[in-house]
Amino acid sequence: MTVVGDTWTPYGPAGGSFRRWANFFGLPALAMPLPTSGDLPASIQISTPPDTDALLFSLAEAVFRAEEAR
Repeated sequence: MTVVGDTWTPYGPAGGSFRRWANFFGLPALAMPLPTSGDLPASIQISTPPDTDALLFSLAEAVFRAEEAR
């Protein structure tokens, strides 16, 4: 479970709260995990303008490669 606002919510529905804006506007978006040095997980959500799926995947690959090079 995670907190959305001040309400504890199961992860599945919580993800919908964070993605809803992209779905509403028809934007390509993805979330990907980021490595951390601590115990808590982290992720990044990336979105691009409509019909730019290739750009979205290129950005995600660049983030992945940058993290891999660290």
